Amino acid sequence: METILEAAGITGSLAKTYLALLSVSDITPAEFSKIINESRSNTYKLLDELVERGLASRMDIKKKLHYQATNPSHLLTLARERKDKLELEEKQLQASVPDLVKQYYQTHEQPGVRFYQGKDGIKEIYLEQLDEAKPIQFMKTRADIEFFGFKFMHEMRNLAPKAKIQRKAFTADAPETPINIKESDKAMLLKRTWYLQEDYTAPVEWSVFGNKVSIISFGKEAIGMVIESEQIAESLRQIFALLDEGLKRRPGYEKLPIRGEFTDVDSFVAKYSNTIPKI
Repeated sequence: METILEAAGITGSLAKTYLALLSVSDITPAEFSKIINESRSNTYKLLDELVERGLASRMDIKKKLHYQATNPSHLLTLARERKDKLELEEKQLQASVPDLVKQYYQTHEQPGVRFYQGKDGIKEIYLEQLDEAKPIQFMKTRADIEFFGFKFMHEMRNLAPKAKIQRKAFTADAPETPINIKESDKAMLLKRTWYLQEDYTAPVEWSVFGNKVSIISFGKEAIGMVIESEQIAESLRQIFALLDEGLKRRPGYEKLPIRGEFTDVDSFVAKYSNTIPKI
């Protein structure tokens, strides 16, 4: 029962006092101190705290103070108030953390680095990108399809526009490109820069979002990394800007894409067995 009372913020000696008070009708502090094995001064303090929290009432009977427990349903109110307070404190902490991180980087050169492994770890990276709720830029590798399957990656990528997150991507001119690319990308809040399949064959995806950079290496022993550093994030954004400018200057760029086949998930997966389509 004491563990249950913790949800209402009633712990330790206060919880024992309240449970003992429930077992009597009304009682003086002097009599009650013997029941809970506390000094009279501590008994007064504990009983008065219960009164402040609405779990006990205090009355004067024949010039003597008597205490009695109130209806335990008030515990639910206390639990809700405690939950609301914790949620408010969590929101305040979330709002403060970016400033604390910025202050940390002003005095520490080492960026925060976290490592992930396997499919579940890589999923966490994608979900962190969504939780950050900042625009995402990324260099896409077609190896993500071979690793997770086309359907999973299609659904995962579509979570960003549902969260109203703008994206810029370097993507291959490949069959998985939607046929109605202009309408599709507008709906998906996506701006693309095209590269040819032979331009980038490494099974590694690079992304930058907020002050974070993620690196995902797809393979039998898939690994991922998230680096939290304003300086490194800005560096990758500048590299992406240079790459974007260079690719768009290529002869024939304005004709891309030319290999798009995607119309709907089911037919595309059925045609290519959920793996990377050959070009």
